[in-house]
Amino acid sequence: MRLPDLQHPGRRRIFRSFLFLCTAAAVFPISKATGQFSRETPAVLAVRKVGPAVVNINTEEVIVRQSPFPGLPGFFPPEFEQFFRGFDAPRRRKRQSLGSGVIIDPKGFILTNEHVIRRATSIRVSLIDRREFEAEVIGADSRSDLAVIRIKAKKPLPYVTMGQSEDLMPGETVIAIGNPFGLGHTVTTGIISGVHRAMRLKGGIQTDFIQTDAAINPGNSGGPLLNINGGLIGINTAIRAQAEGIGFAVPIDRVKRIVNHLIRFGEIQPGWTGLIVRDLTEPIRDQFGYSHRFGVFISRVLEKS
Repeated sequence: MRLPDLQHPGRRRIFRSFLFLCTAAAVFPISKATGQFSRETPAVLAVRKVGPAVVNINTEEVIVRQSPFPGLPGFFPPEFEQFFRGFDAPRRRKRQSLGSGVIIDPKGFILTNEHVIRRATSIRVSLIDRREFEAEVIGADSRSDLAVIRIKAKKPLPYVTMGQSEDLMPGETVIAIGNPFGLGHTVTTGIISGVHRAMRLKGGIQTDFIQTDAAINPGNSGGPLLNINGGLIGINTAIRAQAEGIGFAVPIDRVKRIVNHLIRFGEIQPGWTGLIVRDLTEPIRDQFGYSHRFGVFISRVLEKS
């Protein structure tokens, strides 16, 4: 095919217009019925696909505050005690907080952040169809800031299947859905700003987070981060304080390993080799003719370990 001569300014403008139309037609398909560009972009289709599986989480925590003057009435004569009775009783108040989550199993297992449900005395989950359920905690891990809660419904619930995060590309489009400031099922879009980012959590510095500029606000925690095809690639976890457009998500490949433990055991079970070892002392080295100074002696291997 012979390439057009683009030296002339008019021809260059025509050629640029042609490229724009070709690109727009690929990204925004033209409707055969109306001849206009379709408004059903890939982002719209992804939200429509995953949206029903995203939930709003409302928690309530009872805070008990002790009196700063315990035993104060005992310092006064009995006739005055009636005025101070109950002054040293603990004060109770309720604190509510918001978060997000995503259903990962039709039986009602929901993935969210550990800090969303930490110290909660009651957890209430709202679906996009306005149904509400009381939830129970199945397992939580503060080190990874992940938790699994469960609701029970009469029918199977909409859920999202986990994608993969090993092939994420900086610059690719991502979608976040959550419950910021109580505005349920809010959708924001952005790009992947970076991968393998380090961030300090309760368990220390973690080094495998997805950085995104999709708008994430208080209440988004625990909500899904999706790729343009609607694949679950991460769980939105935190934002950088005093920054704009810097959010972090736990990559889904890491989430998969942790969720299995939380559902089965309620916590992370540390790995164990089943080996019983001893220091490599000089008598042991002599006994086995081992000439090196460093090492350990495996004295026993536990059966079926």
